[in-house]
Amino acid sequence: MISEPPPEQHTEASVHNFIDAHIRELKWTAYGLAGLGAFIVLRRIKAATKFSHVADIPPHFTSKNYRLQGHVRKISDCGELYVEHIPIFQLNTFSRRVDSRNLLRVNVAGVSLTPEAVKWLTITTLDKHIWFRLMETKNTLLDCDVTLKQVKTSREKQDMSQFFWPHFLAPWVHRRINV
Repeated sequence: MISEPPPEQHTEASVHNFIDAHIRELKWTAYGLAGLGAFIVLRRIKAATKFSHVADIPPHFTSKNYRLQGHVRKISDCGELYVEHIPIFQLNTFSRRVDSRNLLRVNVAGVSLTPEAVKWLTITTLDKHIWFRLMETKNTLLDCDVTLKQVKTSREKQDMSQFFWPHFLAPWVHRRINV
């Protein structure tokens, strides 16, 4: 007489049979849950939200010193930067019109600017892409640590290559770069 398998083995076999029979549905369910999780995370960090007023920025962005990016569109006489915020994901690519009322007022944190410094700031940052780290929020003004990424020209990159290559390889590298 053949004895029946214990109930644990019977349950385990039925689970394996179910998985084998419905593997495609289980995969699509996992993909759907992963997509839903990614959507919730992107919505939580406001990845596609374009901030146009200081009140639009969530308080935890300032408390955690988040970095945002934008273009400097205008600079006031007292050195405040008027920045058009650029979200991580730009969903509406057709609305490129810049409205001066929808610019964030950014103040360089910890710096009092003289008129010469404001002139230098205007020359350096106007119509440039900047990154700004949120330090403090006032009524309609953000105190930020502002970073401007400067792009080196190809000539400056070529001049820098002499520091990275041994001297006996430098002529060959320069010839290779110029070709």
